[in-house]
Amino acid sequence: NMPVKLSRIVKCQHPGDPAIWIRDESWYVQISEIYGALRSFLTGNGLVAKDLTDVPLEETVIMLSDLTGEGQALDRSGAIDRWLGSFDRPGSKKRASKMSILVKALETIRAG
Repeated sequence: NMPVKLSRIVKCQHPGDPAIWIRDESWYVQISEIYGALRSFLTGNGLVAKDLTDVPLEETVIMLSDLTGEGQALDRSGAIDRWLGSFDRPGSKKRASKMSILVKALETIRAG
């Protein structure tokens, strides 16, 4: 649910004056990259039943009911949560384009 995610207010200290808090633009960019990559993975692998072609990323909402059976199985496997959680680890240098967690989980689902 990108509208909800992007409506959060995330601030950081101003680099020139730590007493001033400003909007943390880098957080919004990172979130857009992460969720954009997830949307691309889901749609590129045929895991979303609805057409998101003309939906801007910042307006994207994907409900469980919007996922195909394989998409729902991927969600139930916990792979999406593990992949998203990998960005929260301290010192994480993970890039949104690294999809190995999702790829492996999807391969397992399709093999089974």
